[in-house]
Amino acid sequence: MAMYEHNERAFWALVGNTGAAKWADAAVAYITFYHLLFKGFPIDICVESMKVASGDHNFIWHSGQDTRAAWLTYIRNKLPGLGQRIDEATKTVS
Repeated sequence: MAMYEHNERAFWALVGNTGAAKWADAAVAYITFYHLLFKGFPIDICVESMKVASGDHNFIWHSGQDTRAAWLTYIRNKLPGLGQRIDEATKTVS
């Protein structure tokens, strides 16, 4: 999941739970997720089905592209010049 400002590749998606899922609930949830994903269902349907099957509504997903876009916005707005400083530092080390 490492992201760099000039690296266009991002992870595809991240699926997880915002709380502490019980082992049995997580097992049912992920079996459901992968069963539907491999049948060709969209990821949002797979995650919603995880919630229903497990009875735990804390499962979520984030797309890699959305996460990368939010990260770039954060870096550019909150830490101006950081990307350039990182690039300059790696050039001097190489």
